[in-house]
Amino acid sequence: VIRNWRDDPPRLSHGAFGWSILAAKEQFRERTYEQAPLEGFHGMTMHLMAAGRSEAVHAHAEKEQVYYFTEGRGRLVLGDETVNVRDGDAAYIPPGTPHGLINDGREWIQHLILSALIQS
Repeated sequence: VIRNWRDDPPRLSHGAFGWSILAAKEQFRERTYEQAPLEGFHGMTMHLMAAGRSEAVHAHAEKEQVYYFTEGRGRLVLGDETVNVRDGDAAYIPPGTPHGLINDGREWIQHLILSALIQS
């Protein structure tokens, strides 16, 4: 799932404007607001990748992740697809989904990685 915050209108919440990027969207209707996504929050990482670099395609059987891109452009491998990503995009990566990032541009890519352990 890829979404860009620019595609949704802002909502007033807790005295500030905000954008709902992935939580409580149609692909997560079977989950409650607290569960969608990342029910068992595990950690958050700021990830920076230099131009011309890439990470090996890998998967995490025990966790799901959200990548939220804050700077740059690149390509994200998600399963059998490779999609273009840019600042403002968020990608949901279900457990066990092969994924990897490619920075084929001239600028750094910066993104947050939010991870949750699967609840059993």
